[in-house]
Amino acid sequence: MTALIPSPTKALRQRGFTMVELLMAMAIFAIGMLGLAALQVVSISQGAGGRLRGTAAFLAHSVLDRAAAEGQVTAAERQANTNGLPNSTTSWTFIGAADAVAKADGAALLFDINGRPIDAADKTTPVVFTATWFSRTGSVNVGTRSALQEFVVNVTWQEANPKKGTALDTKAISVSRYVRI
Repeated sequence: MTALIPSPTKALRQRGFTMVELLMAMAIFAIGMLGLAALQVVSISQGAGGRLRGTAAFLAHSVLDRAAAEGQVTAAERQANTNGLPNSTTSWTFIGAADAVAKADGAALLFDINGRPIDAADKTTPVVFTATWFSRTGSVNVGTRSALQEFVVNVTWQEANPKKGTALDTKAISVSRYVRI
């Protein structure tokens, strides 16, 4: 049997890659890297947006919790009094006079990027979140010494939109809850 021995000229021609193959490989690699870079930009943007939405939801529920805490005080007073009315005639921040009358927008509460409250007079800390609230007409039942009122909190903020370049979109979240007053 005779063994097949490649010719020396054929072996020399098949060694390595051609210039066209190298250029094609580099082009495919470059396109892949550009895709990864675009994915990274969108990923960072979506991560920041998710953080802002989470903080806004936390702030909205925090404001509702404060309204509910004020309502618990007046609800306890209603239960303690035989006439079913609260003792406090003070005007509470959220529930007012605890009379279940609808209230217009409350004063805007301002917060920084971490959700910390900012005084309206503070001009150095950038305001990121603005929370406003209002209440709808509720019901007072003197016989059972109970009252309920719906509170609505709206939180707004500015969020970057990668499709618009440097333009910011205004985003909002709205949360409501019935509170005993």
